[in-house]
Order: sequence, then structure tokens, then C-alpha cells
Amino acid sequence: MEIEISKPITVNGKEVTKLELDFDKITGRDLVQSEVEARAKGDSSPAIFLSMKFQMIVAAKAMGVKYEDLLGLPASDCKKIIAPTALFLVG
Repeated sequence: MEIEISKPITVNGKEVTKLELDFDKITGRDLVQSEVEARAKGDSSPAIFLSMKFQMIVAAKAMGVKYEDLLGLPASDCKKIIAPTALFLVG
């Protein structure tokens, strides 16, 4: 799924305004590691799949970008990323 963002970010040295959200490129190991990362960043959500921090970490892995780069995006862009990620995780 291609997501157009309003504020460009740099990925692998190249400025981009579109990101590919591809859940087929992540594994169960990535999901578990995402939980470990979210918990290390202070997330204490009892249902980790509902955590926006966890969802953004998973999305970053599915897009091949850094989690920290996504955090700098406007909220409207983050919502475009979080909504399909949440559906993937709980669907």
C-alpha cells in the first residue's frame, strides 16, 4: 500500500514523499522485536497491538524506514500510516 506524505523524509539518502507499507516484508520476529522496542521506549499498554508506539514501530519496519523519522511527520500523515497498521495488527 502506497502512502503519500505531505512532509518529505530522507530514506537511504534520498528524499521521498511516498512510502510503501508492505506487511509481507516483515516476520513474526519483527513483530516480537517491535514489542521489545516499544516496551524499551516506555510503552506499558496491556494490549500492545493497540499501542500507537508499537504500531509506528511495526509500520517503520514494514516500510523500511527509521521509527524516529516517522515521528517527525505531521499528525495527518501519521494517521495515514497508523490506521492501516492497526487494521493489519488486529484484523
